[in-house]
Amino acid sequence: MAADQRWRGVVSALDDPARRVLYARIVLAADAGAPLHAEALDPADARRLRVLTASGIVTVTGEVLLPGEIFGALLSSGAPRVPSGPERFLIGGRLRGLPRRARDRAELFGWVARRVLTPAERLGERELTARLAEFADDPVALRRQLVDAGELTRSPDGTDYRLAEA
Repeated sequence: MAADQRWRGVVSALDDPARRVLYARIVLAADAGAPLHAEALDPADARRLRVLTASGIVTVTGEVLLPGEIFGALLSSGAPRVPSGPERFLIGGRLRGLPRRARDRAELFGWVARRVLTPAERLGERELTARLAEFADDPVALRRQLVDAGELTRSPDGTDYRLAEA
């Protein structure tokens, strides 16, 4: 399982109250210096143990049950990267709404405009709309907003678009 997704298996394993009780017994026994042994478990706890070991919460060494190192491993893997800048307004790489603050909207519009056009490029309406569709469910509205915000300019006859000059 990918390092950043292992937590799902841990949470799923600990979602069951009976597995949490078994895990607590294993931890307390290990801390007391008298670890539990797998052969001492009843059949129901043996089934629960399989889930705990599969998620890494418990390790079995011989027949001795010990708490696993999964929590330390998950904590040391670091927090997921939180997007910053204009990317914080995208979900899965797509624009799901516009920021409320005008300054954030301007930053986002400038960022999108520079992603779809290079400074020397001129695009027709269809091609620009197709590129904007990578970012928004309504690329036509986004195109209009980019023009209204002054990030893109449209030729007088409306046939092509380019980045506005800074």
